[in-house]
Amino acid sequence: MFKRNDFLVRPGSRPRLTNHDTAFTGGFADEAEARKKIASDCDELARLQDMLMAEEKYALLVIFQSIDGSGKDGTIKHVASNLDPQGCTAYNFKKPSELENKHDYLWRIHKRVPARGEVGVFNRSHYEEVLVVCVENLVPEATWSLRYDHINEFERTLTDSNLLVVKFFL
Repeated sequence: MFKRNDFLVRPGSRPRLTNHDTAFTGGFADEAEARKKIASDCDELARLQDMLMAEEKYALLVIFQSIDGSGKDGTIKHVASNLDPQGCTAYNFKKPSELENKHDYLWRIHKRVPARGEVGVFNRSHYEEVLVVCVENLVPEATWSLRYDHINEFERTLTDSNLLVVKFFL
C-alpha cells in the first residue's frame, strides 16, 4: 500500500512525473479491492466533515489545478458527491469578469474561501494568475513574477487562520 508522502510535493521542490510508474495501482490486487477502500474512505471523509462542521474551528480548501481534459471535473464530482452539501461549496474559476478585473487578482479568490466549519473545492484557482497570464502574455513579466510571493503570502494568511489548503495538480 502507498503512503500519502509518496505523492507529496515539498515546498521548494519540483515534482518529477518520470519518477512515477504509469502502471501504478496503489497496491490493490483488483478493482473490487480498490472500490471497497474508496467506499471506506468516503465514509471516513463524511465523518471528518461532520466533525469539521460541528467544531467550526477549521476550514478546508481543496484545489484542483490542471489543464482541460485532465480529469479534474470528474474527480471533483466524485469527491464532492460524498460530502454534505450544507458544508461544502465548489467553485469553478473561469475568465475574470469585468467587475473582477476592477479589483486585485486575488479578490475573486478570497471571497470564495470557505468559512471555518466548511469545505471549499476550487476547480482551477489563483494559480491561473501566474500560469495563464504568463503563457498567453496577458500581463508583463514584472507583474506576474511578483504573484508567486503574493500567492505564498495569501496561502500563509489562510493557514494562519486555521484553513488547511490541499492542492492537487493533475
